[in-house]
Amino acid sequence: MKDVYAEDAVSDWASVSFSALLLNSVMSAFRAEFIATRSMDFIGMIKECNESGFPKHLLFHSLGLNLALADPPENDRLQILNEAWKVITKLKNPQDYINCAEVWVDYTCRHFTHMTPDRAFEDSYPQLQSIIKKVIAHFHDFSVLFSVEKFLPFLDMFQKESVRVEVCKCIMEAFIK
Repeated sequence: MKDVYAEDAVSDWASVSFSALLLNSVMSAFRAEFIATRSMDFIGMIKECNESGFPKHLLFHSLGLNLALADPPENDRLQILNEAWKVITKLKNPQDYINCAEVWVDYTCRHFTHMTPDRAFEDSYPQLQSIIKKVIAHFHDFSVLFSVEKFLPFLDMFQKESVRVEVCKCIMEAFIK
């Protein structure tokens, strides 16, 4: 019965712009399950609210605390994370950033642990291996090679384990010579 009244209140509030402090109080007062199931509605209200005296990153912090206790609908999870990170990554104060990120890292780990690696370059492995061979053939000082900013990220493009091992063997053989 309580949720019916809460549902009516939230739907009424969603159509009106109100203060961030009031919105934070609402997110603190209602059960986490209630907030989580309506998290996209709350994100919309956060984006539209008047933040005078109460910054939006604290609202995303409160939302993140609720989502640490209850799961949002599965098809909203990525959009929720993207909306939160849009705000969090723009924070200038390191302490504000850390406080928000700490809450949202838990959410990310719980809901996005099974992301698939980027396999976009699998069809180009022979060409990429050839590039590696040509690069290491021209480097005699491997400390310089490994300090090249883009070299290690280039190696990370090899997602298939057998190919990665082959590339590493090639590098080691060149190092031994």
